[in-house]
Amino acid sequence: MSTIAELERKIDKMDGAIPIDSIDFGFKNSSDYLAEKYGPTQQTIHRIEGSVPLNIEQITTISPHLHPVITKFLNGPWVQEETGHERIAGEFMRRIGVEPLLPEKEVVSLKFKIGGISSVIPSIRRAQTKLVFGRHASHERLTATVYRRLFSELKADGEVGFVETAGPRILQQEGRHLDFSRTVTEMMDAQMSPAERIFSRVLNRLTYEVVGVGNDGHRAQLGRVAALLTGGDMTVFSRPVEQISQELFNDELDDQLIIRAVRHYSRFAPRVEAAVQSILGKTHDAEFVTKSLERCFVAARAEKAKVISSKKQ
Repeated sequence: MSTIAELERKIDKMDGAIPIDSIDFGFKNSSDYLAEKYGPTQQTIHRIEGSVPLNIEQITTISPHLHPVITKFLNGPWVQEETGHERIAGEFMRRIGVEPLLPEKEVVSLKFKIGGISSVIPSIRRAQTKLVFGRHASHERLTATVYRRLFSELKADGEVGFVETAGPRILQQEGRHLDFSRTVTEMMDAQMSPAERIFSRVLNRLTYEVVGVGNDGHRAQLGRVAALLTGGDMTVFSRPVEQISQELFNDELDDQLIIRAVRHYSRFAPRVEAAVQSILGKTHDAEFVTKSLERCFVAARAEKAKVISSKKQ
Protein backbone atom coordinates (compact mmCIF):
# COMPACT_ATOMS: atom_id res chain seq x y z
CA MET A 1 0.00 0.00 0.00
CA SER A 2 1.20 3.53 -0.78
CA THR A 3 2.37 5.66 2.14
CA ILE A 4 2.79 9.31 3.05
CA ALA A 5 6.55 8.83 2.59
CA GLU A 6 5.88 7.81 -1.01
CA LEU A 7 3.86 11.00 -1.54
CA GLU A 8 6.79 13.00 -0.14
CA ARG A 9 9.13 11.36 -2.66
CA LYS A 10 6.75 12.21 -5.49
CA ILE A 11 6.72 15.87 -4.42
CA ASP A 12 10.54 15.93 -4.31
CA LYS A 13 10.65 14.94 -8.00
CA MET A 14 8.48 17.87 -9.10
CA ASP A 15 10.15 20.79 -10.86
CA GLY A 16 8.16 23.95 -10.24
CA ALA A 17 7.14 26.41 -12.93
CA ILE A 18 8.71 26.06 -16.38
CA PRO A 19 10.67 29.30 -17.10
CA ILE A 20 8.86 31.23 -19.80
CA ASP A 21 12.17 32.27 -21.40
CA SER A 22 13.04 28.61 -22.01
CA ILE A 23 10.15 28.24 -24.49
CA ASP A 24 10.65 28.81 -28.22
CA PHE A 25 7.87 31.12 -29.41
CA GLY A 26 9.47 31.64 -32.84
CA PHE A 27 6.41 30.52 -34.77
CA LYS A 28 6.70 29.49 -38.43
CA ASN A 29 3.06 30.09 -39.37
CA SER A 30 1.20 33.38 -39.56
CA SER A 31 -0.52 34.76 -36.48
CA ASP A 32 -3.87 34.69 -38.28
CA TYR A 33 -3.52 30.98 -39.07
CA LEU A 34 -2.43 30.08 -35.53
CA ALA A 35 -5.18 32.22 -34.00
CA GLU A 36 -7.87 30.55 -36.08
CA LYS A 37 -6.66 26.99 -35.51
CA TYR A 38 -5.23 27.15 -31.98
CA GLY A 39 -6.73 30.24 -30.35
CA PRO A 40 -9.72 28.45 -28.72
CA THR A 41 -7.48 25.67 -27.38
CA GLN A 42 -5.00 28.09 -25.82
CA GLN A 43 -7.86 30.14 -24.35
CA THR A 44 -9.31 27.00 -22.75
CA ILE A 45 -5.95 25.84 -21.38
CA HIS A 46 -5.23 29.35 -20.07
CA ARG A 47 -8.55 29.52 -18.21
CA ILE A 48 -8.40 25.98 -16.81
CA GLU A 49 -4.79 26.27 -15.61
CA GLY A 50 -5.52 29.71 -14.23
CA SER A 51 -8.37 28.30 -12.14
CA VAL A 52 -6.01 26.21 -9.99
CA PRO A 53 -5.96 28.63 -7.00
CA LEU A 54 -9.78 28.46 -6.94
CA ASN A 55 -9.60 24.67 -7.28
CA ILE A 56 -7.33 24.52 -4.23
CA GLU A 57 -9.78 26.60 -2.22
CA GLN A 58 -12.59 24.27 -3.29
CA ILE A 59 -10.60 21.13 -2.41
CA THR A 60 -9.53 22.38 1.01
CA THR A 61 -13.08 23.57 1.74
CA ILE A 62 -14.71 20.22 1.00
CA SER A 63 -11.77 18.28 2.52
CA PRO A 64 -10.50 20.41 5.43
CA HIS A 65 -8.78 17.48 7.18
CA LEU A 66 -6.17 16.65 4.52
CA HIS A 67 -2.75 15.40 5.56
CA PRO A 68 -0.13 18.21 5.54
CA VAL A 69 1.82 16.43 2.80
CA ILE A 70 -1.22 16.58 0.52
CA THR A 71 -1.75 20.30 1.16
CA LYS A 72 2.00 20.75 0.56
CA PHE A 73 1.47 19.33 -2.93
CA LEU A 74 -1.58 21.51 -3.61
CA ASN A 75 -0.05 24.77 -2.40
CA GLY A 76 3.45 24.03 -3.70
CA PRO A 77 4.34 22.24 -6.93
CA TRP A 78 0.80 21.82 -8.23
CA VAL A 79 -0.14 25.51 -8.20
CA GLN A 80 3.38 26.54 -9.28
CA GLU A 81 3.50 24.20 -12.26
CA GLU A 82 -0.09 24.71 -13.42
CA THR A 83 0.16 28.50 -13.28
CA GLY A 84 3.41 28.09 -15.21
CA HIS A 85 1.39 26.33 -17.92
CA GLU A 86 -1.10 29.21 -17.75
CA ARG A 87 1.70 31.72 -18.43
CA ILE A 88 2.92 29.69 -21.43
CA ALA A 89 -0.59 29.64 -22.91
CA GLY A 90 -0.94 33.36 -22.17
CA GLU A 91 2.29 34.18 -23.98
CA PHE A 92 1.26 32.00 -26.93
CA MET A 93 -2.01 33.96 -27.16
CA ARG A 94 -0.29 37.32 -26.81
CA ARG A 95 2.01 36.56 -29.73
CA ILE A 96 -0.82 35.55 -32.06
CA GLY A 97 -3.20 38.33 -30.99
CA VAL A 98 -5.81 36.28 -29.12
CA GLU A 99 -7.51 37.68 -26.01
CA PRO A 100 -7.94 35.46 -22.91
CA LEU A 101 -11.37 34.30 -21.81
CA LEU A 102 -12.94 35.65 -18.66
CA PRO A 103 -11.62 33.69 -15.66
CA GLU A 104 -13.75 31.36 -13.57
CA LYS A 105 -15.92 33.25 -11.09
CA GLU A 106 -13.99 33.12 -7.84
CA VAL A 107 -16.53 31.63 -5.49
CA VAL A 108 -16.63 28.53 -3.34
CA SER A 109 -20.21 27.35 -3.63
CA LEU A 110 -22.48 26.11 -0.88
CA LYS A 111 -22.02 22.48 -1.95
CA PHE A 112 -18.30 22.69 -1.09
CA LYS A 113 -19.01 24.31 2.28
CA ILE A 114 -21.60 21.68 3.14
CA GLY A 115 -19.19 18.98 2.05
CA GLY A 116 -16.57 20.38 4.39
CA ILE A 117 -19.01 20.43 7.29
CA SER A 118 -20.06 16.86 6.52
CA SER A 119 -16.43 15.74 6.66
CA VAL A 120 -16.52 15.94 10.47
CA ILE A 121 -17.87 12.39 10.09
CA PRO A 122 -14.74 10.24 9.45
CA SER A 123 -16.65 7.86 7.19
CA ILE A 124 -17.91 10.70 4.98
CA ARG A 125 -14.48 12.34 5.11
CA ARG A 126 -12.81 9.28 3.59
CA ALA A 127 -15.46 8.96 0.87
CA GLN A 128 -15.21 12.64 -0.05
CA THR A 129 -11.41 12.67 -0.09
CA LYS A 130 -11.39 9.70 -2.44
CA LEU A 131 -13.96 11.46 -4.61
CA VAL A 132 -11.99 14.73 -4.72
CA PHE A 133 -8.68 13.16 -5.71
CA GLY A 134 -10.22 10.58 -8.01
CA ARG A 135 -11.92 13.49 -9.77
CA HIS A 136 -8.66 15.40 -9.76
CA ALA A 137 -6.92 12.46 -11.45
CA SER A 138 -9.64 12.45 -14.13
CA HIS A 139 -9.13 16.17 -14.74
CA GLU A 140 -5.38 15.71 -15.07
CA ARG A 141 -5.95 12.95 -17.63
CA LEU A 142 -8.27 15.23 -19.62
CA THR A 143 -5.79 18.11 -19.59
CA ALA A 144 -2.94 15.83 -20.68
CA THR A 145 -5.10 14.49 -23.53
CA VAL A 146 -5.81 18.02 -24.77
CA TYR A 147 -2.09 18.85 -24.60
CA ARG A 148 -1.11 15.73 -26.56
CA ARG A 149 -3.54 16.54 -29.34
CA LEU A 150 -2.39 20.16 -29.35
CA PHE A 151 1.31 19.29 -29.58
CA SER A 152 0.65 16.69 -32.27
CA GLU A 153 -1.22 19.23 -34.41
CA LEU A 154 1.38 21.96 -33.84
CA LYS A 155 4.20 19.62 -34.82
CA ALA A 156 2.36 18.66 -38.01
CA ASP A 157 2.08 22.40 -38.76
CA GLY A 158 5.84 22.81 -38.43
CA GLU A 159 5.91 24.46 -34.99
CA VAL A 160 8.64 22.07 -33.84
CA GLY A 161 10.52 24.61 -31.72
CA PHE A 162 7.55 25.33 -29.46
CA VAL A 163 6.57 21.67 -29.23
CA GLU A 164 10.07 20.47 -28.32
CA THR A 165 10.68 23.15 -25.68
CA ALA A 166 7.22 23.08 -24.07
CA GLY A 167 5.68 19.69 -24.81
CA PRO A 168 7.83 17.13 -22.95
CA ARG A 169 8.04 19.18 -19.75
CA ILE A 170 4.35 20.08 -19.63
CA LEU A 171 3.32 16.46 -20.23
CA GLN A 172 5.80 15.22 -17.62
CA GLN A 173 4.39 17.62 -15.03
CA GLU A 174 0.78 16.72 -15.86
CA GLY A 175 1.72 13.04 -15.57
CA ARG A 176 3.23 13.59 -12.12
CA HIS A 177 0.12 15.44 -10.96
CA LEU A 178 -2.03 12.56 -12.20
CA ASP A 179 0.21 10.02 -10.45
CA PHE A 180 0.07 11.93 -7.15
CA SER A 181 -3.72 12.26 -7.20
CA ARG A 182 -4.17 8.64 -8.18
CA THR A 183 -1.93 7.54 -5.31
CA VAL A 184 -3.94 9.62 -2.80
CA THR A 185 -7.15 8.08 -4.18
CA GLU A 186 -5.79 4.55 -3.80
CA MET A 187 -4.54 5.30 -0.27
CA MET A 188 -8.01 6.46 0.75
CA ASP A 189 -9.63 3.47 -0.93
CA ALA A 190 -7.47 1.09 1.12
CA GLN A 191 -8.88 2.64 4.33
CA MET A 192 -12.53 2.45 3.27
CA SER A 193 -15.28 -0.04 3.97
CA PRO A 194 -17.38 -1.46 1.11
CA ALA A 195 -20.21 0.91 2.07
CA GLU A 196 -17.89 3.91 1.90
CA ARG A 197 -16.64 2.83 -1.53
CA ILE A 198 -20.20 2.60 -2.80
CA PHE A 199 -20.96 6.06 -1.43
CA SER A 200 -17.87 7.57 -3.06
CA ARG A 201 -18.58 5.88 -6.37
CA VAL A 202 -22.18 7.07 -6.52
CA LEU A 203 -21.13 10.59 -5.55
CA ASN A 204 -18.70 10.52 -8.46
CA ARG A 205 -21.44 9.47 -10.88
CA LEU A 206 -23.93 12.07 -9.66
CA THR A 207 -21.67 15.08 -9.40
CA TYR A 208 -19.20 14.67 -12.27
CA GLU A 209 -18.58 17.77 -14.33
CA VAL A 210 -15.64 18.23 -16.67
CA VAL A 211 -13.25 20.79 -15.23
CA GLY A 212 -13.44 24.18 -16.89
CA VAL A 213 -16.90 23.62 -18.40
CA GLY A 214 -19.16 24.73 -15.59
CA ASN A 215 -21.65 26.56 -17.81
CA ASP A 216 -23.03 26.54 -21.36
CA GLY A 217 -20.40 28.99 -22.60
CA HIS A 218 -17.58 26.82 -21.32
CA ARG A 219 -19.15 23.71 -22.84
CA ALA A 220 -19.44 25.46 -26.20
CA GLN A 221 -15.78 26.46 -25.97
CA LEU A 222 -14.70 22.87 -25.28
CA GLY A 223 -16.82 21.82 -28.26
CA ARG A 224 -14.85 24.23 -30.44
CA VAL A 225 -11.59 22.78 -29.12
CA ALA A 226 -12.80 19.26 -29.93
CA ALA A 227 -13.80 20.36 -33.42
CA LEU A 228 -10.38 21.89 -34.05
CA LEU A 229 -8.22 19.15 -32.51
CA THR A 230 -10.23 15.99 -33.13
CA GLY A 231 -12.55 16.74 -36.01
CA GLY A 232 -15.45 17.02 -33.56
CA ASP A 233 -14.97 13.60 -31.94
CA MET A 234 -15.57 14.35 -28.24
CA THR A 235 -14.82 10.72 -27.34
CA VAL A 236 -11.14 11.52 -27.88
CA PHE A 237 -11.44 13.59 -24.70
CA SER A 238 -14.13 11.65 -22.85
CA ARG A 239 -12.75 8.12 -23.31
CA PRO A 240 -9.51 8.60 -21.27
CA VAL A 241 -11.45 10.37 -18.51
CA GLU A 242 -14.05 7.61 -18.33
CA GLN A 243 -11.30 4.99 -18.27
CA ILE A 244 -9.50 6.38 -15.25
CA SER A 245 -12.79 7.07 -13.48
CA GLN A 246 -13.78 3.44 -13.99
CA GLU A 247 -10.39 2.26 -12.70
CA LEU A 248 -10.68 4.32 -9.51
CA PHE A 249 -14.44 3.87 -8.84
CA ASN A 250 -15.02 0.34 -10.11
CA ASP A 251 -16.75 -1.35 -7.14
CA GLU A 252 -19.60 -3.72 -7.94
CA LEU A 253 -22.97 -2.44 -6.74
CA ASP A 254 -24.01 -5.45 -4.74
CA ASP A 255 -27.54 -5.37 -3.24
CA GLN A 256 -26.34 -6.04 0.28
CA LEU A 257 -23.65 -3.36 0.01
CA ILE A 258 -26.22 -0.80 -1.07
CA ILE A 259 -28.47 -1.71 1.86
CA ARG A 260 -25.53 -1.44 4.25
CA ALA A 261 -24.50 1.89 2.74
CA VAL A 262 -28.00 3.34 3.09
CA ARG A 263 -28.19 2.26 6.72
CA HIS A 264 -24.64 3.44 7.37
CA TYR A 265 -25.13 6.99 6.10
CA SER A 266 -28.70 7.48 7.25
CA ARG A 267 -27.34 7.27 10.80
CA PHE A 268 -25.21 10.34 10.12
CA ALA A 269 -27.93 12.57 8.67
CA PRO A 270 -29.01 14.14 12.02
CA ARG A 271 -25.38 14.88 12.97
CA VAL A 272 -24.64 16.47 9.62
CA GLU A 273 -27.85 18.54 9.79
CA ALA A 274 -26.93 19.74 13.28
CA ALA A 275 -23.42 20.69 12.16
CA VAL A 276 -24.72 22.59 9.13
CA GLN A 277 -27.29 24.46 11.20
CA SER A 278 -24.77 25.41 13.87
CA ILE A 279 -22.20 26.67 11.35
CA LEU A 280 -24.37 28.18 8.59
CA GLY A 281 -27.53 28.73 10.62
CA LYS A 282 -29.84 27.71 7.78
CA THR A 283 -32.31 24.85 8.08
CA HIS A 284 -32.77 24.48 4.32
CA ASP A 285 -29.03 23.78 3.97
CA ALA A 286 -29.36 20.90 6.39
CA GLU A 287 -32.27 19.59 4.34
CA PHE A 288 -30.08 19.85 1.26
CA VAL A 289 -27.56 17.48 2.88
CA THR A 290 -30.20 14.87 3.64
CA LYS A 291 -31.76 15.10 0.18
CA SER A 292 -28.34 14.82 -1.44
CA LEU A 293 -27.64 11.60 0.43
CA GLU A 294 -31.05 10.26 -0.51
CA ARG A 295 -30.42 11.03 -4.20
CA CYS A 296 -27.15 9.14 -4.02
CA PHE A 297 -28.82 5.98 -2.87
CA VAL A 298 -31.73 6.29 -5.28
CA ALA A 299 -29.13 6.50 -8.04
CA ALA A 300 -27.26 3.52 -6.61
CA ARG A 301 -30.39 1.38 -6.61
CA ALA A 302 -31.24 2.51 -10.14
CA GLU A 303 -27.78 1.60 -11.36
CA LYS A 304 -28.03 -1.81 -9.74
CA ALA A 305 -31.37 -2.36 -11.48
CA LYS A 306 -29.75 -1.58 -14.83
CA VAL A 307 -27.01 -4.13 -14.14
CA ILE A 308 -29.58 -6.81 -13.28
CA SER A 309 -31.64 -5.96 -16.37
CA SER A 310 -28.62 -6.17 -18.68
CA LYS A 311 -27.67 -9.59 -17.29
CA LYS A 312 -31.16 -10.94 -18.01
CA GLN A 313 -31.04 -9.88 -21.65
